[in-house]
Amino acid sequence: VSVSIDGKPAAIIDPWTKVHVAFATSKSPRVSFATYEVTGLKDWSRVDVVVDAGAAGRVELRGMNVFGATALPDRGLNFLIGSCYSSIDASLNGGELVKSPGALVDHVRKSSPGPKVAGLDATILLGDQVYLDLPPFQNALKSEALADKLLAKYITNWFDDPNFATLLHSAPILMIGDDHELWNNAPFHQWQICKTYSDQGRKDWTKVASDLYSAFQYGRTDAATPGRATTQFMLPGLSMLAWDRRFERTRKQLASAQAFQELSQFVAQVAAGSDQHGAL
Repeated sequence: VSVSIDGKPAAIIDPWTKVHVAFATSKSPRVSFATYEVTGLKDWSRVDVVVDAGAAGRVELRGMNVFGATALPDRGLNFLIGSCYSSIDASLNGGELVKSPGALVDHVRKSSPGPKVAGLDATILLGDQVYLDLPPFQNALKSEALADKLLAKYITNWFDDPNFATLLHSAPILMIGDDHELWNNAPFHQWQICKTYSDQGRKDWTKVASDLYSAFQYGRTDAATPGRATTQFMLPGLSMLAWDRRFERTRKQLASAQAFQELSQFVAQVAAGSDQHGAL
C-alpha cells in the first residue's frame, strides 16, 4: 500500500495493524489500519490524497483540508455535523433520505468559490453511524454468526452505500459512538434483541461491536478502552473535546473515571486560556 498527498509520498509511522474482530469466522473480510505522515504542507491548504493498494484497489480523496496551528483562514471553516444514519430506514418511502449525506456534501462544494479554496473542512458524526440492532428480531445468533452479520453492516455503510461513503470520504472526520454502535439503549437489555437477554450475550455482543468500532470509527487499538474516553483536537482559538458517554455506561455511571478526569482537565485548560473557546 502506498499513500501520497499532493503527489508527495507519505511515510508510514504506525504500521498496518490487523484488527481481530471477536468471534469472526475465517470468511470475514480482514480489517486493518495504519497511520501515514507527510511533511512540508502549507497550513489551511487543500490537498489530494491517493491511497493505492495495487490489485486491491485505489482510493482518491480530493480537496482534503490541511489544518494548521496559525490563525484561522479569513474564509472561516465549514464543519458538517450529523448523527443517526440508518441505511435501512433511509431506503424507505422512495429512498430520498438515503441521498441526504451525499447531497449535503455536494451543497457545501457548490457553495464554495473553488475546489481548493473552501469546501468542507471537517465532518463530526455524533453517534449511530451504524444501526447494528436493525432489523429487530434477527439477533438470536451464535456469536460467530453475529460477528459476521455485524461486520457486514459496517461494510454496507462504509463501502456499499455510495451516499454515506461520499460523506465519509469528503473531509477529515471525527466519529463518536452512541447506543446503536452497540444496540438500542445499550448496555441494558432490550426485549426485541434476543442476544441481550443474558449477561453472556451482552458481553459477546459488546466485544464484537467494540472491536468493529475501534477499527472503523476510532482507527486505533492502543488504549485499554479504545475510543471510549475522550478525543481532543485544537484549532487557533477553539478547543474541541469529543466525550463518549456510551461504551463505559453502567447503571451507576455515564462514563469512566478516566473520561471524567479528562473532561475536568479540558475545562481547566479552556478556562486558563484568555482567547480560547471550548466546545464539548
